[in-house]
Amino acid sequence: MRLVSEQGMGETGPVIVGIIGGSGSGKSWLAQKLVEKLGVDRAATVCQDSFYKDLSHLTPADRAAVNFDHPNALDWAAFRKCLTHIASGRIARVPVYNFATHTRERDEQIIARREFMIVEGLWLLHRPALRRFFQLSVFIDAGNELCLQRRVNRDVAERGRSSEEVNAWFNERVLPMQKRFVDPQAWAANFVICAPVTEQELTELAQRIQNLQ
Repeated sequence: MRLVSEQGMGETGPVIVGIIGGSGSGKSWLAQKLVEKLGVDRAATVCQDSFYKDLSHLTPADRAAVNFDHPNALDWAAFRKCLTHIASGRIARVPVYNFATHTRERDEQIIARREFMIVEGLWLLHRPALRRFFQLSVFIDAGNELCLQRRVNRDVAERGRSSEEVNAWFNERVLPMQKRFVDPQAWAANFVICAPVTEQELTELAQRIQNLQ
């Protein structure tokens, strides 16, 4: 785990931690493991993917043509509102997104205030105005082969896609967009950590987060 910068780290309000990395880098896994280390009664996770725009007004063909690896696919206003509520200690309302249909469900996920909020996503540090919300940010550096295999396993099992479709999407859209929008965020993160994350790195990271209180 390599320290990049300590700029922006502080002790105001709930501790908000950002986990950034490419698709399949292990963001969700790391976020969940940190919650387990910190305690489920003290920590919770929010996934930036939940804030994709609702495309229910489009035909299925038009929805499939949307580039979901471009930041423009995200509902940034809703995401910022959620971060604002978290930072002020209020209840966070997170949309429930259906990745098979690219639409939002009617229900929302309600997340009560926690001491630690772990937010994970592709573009957490992409907009400079949102970086102030994070007391600590971690960028996961993962190889393309590992990311592709993880994405194939997830999208085939959970999103009803074929491995051929996932492979094509990964090479034609995911990697170019990652190089353009995801990878440059590494310089703005406090830490860069290589995948797969070790147990020792996980323990050290959880301790650093606790020390921010």
